[in-house]
Amino acid sequence: MADSANRLCFDLDCNPFFCDGPAYLIMSRSLGGMSVEEFCQAHYRGNLRDRKVLVRQGIYLPLLFDGDCMLDNALIVFGELTPEEASQAVKAFTWKLNIPCGQLLICCEGQDDEEIRNAVQNVRREHLALFEIFDVPPDEYLVELYATPPHFILRFSPLTEQPPMPEMEYGCFELPTLGDFFEDEDDE
Repeated sequence: MADSANRLCFDLDCNPFFCDGPAYLIMSRSLGGMSVEEFCQAHYRGNLRDRKVLVRQGIYLPLLFDGDCMLDNALIVFGELTPEEASQAVKAFTWKLNIPCGQLLICCEGQDDEEIRNAVQNVRREHLALFEIFDVPPDEYLVELYATPPHFILRFSPLTEQPPMPEMEYGCFELPTLGDFFEDEDDE
């Protein structure tokens, strides 16, 4: 895992990024060595097992929230939280993400191959920023998603003890069962 001694922060609120929807894809811009077509085949048209394999390998994290624009004002931290951040934050989940190319890609999940292709190729539309790319040291990272009250994501915290929500049809997974879901090796 990456050394947390060197803290990097990226504030999505200071970027033009905007996702008018509840779903995001967090991944390496290199897509784990896959082509855009291979990635989209697995994510959009593949089965549940295909998506689980990509997540287990740390290629991407498909996230679905209980509201639109949930990460649009996010602070992305590589390293430790400050004491103030840690005192205000509630951890929602922990997973891994492999970023061998050194470029973290966060994009709005629009169910469209072209949007993924544009994000990977850094082709931006005028007046519409559906993705952001951040340069980070190439490595495998521990990803921890935190929320600060009163944020919608608290609804998905294990501390709320809510029953698992159903999986969404188009390939994003709701947070209450994320850890158990992807750690389950029995996918046949």
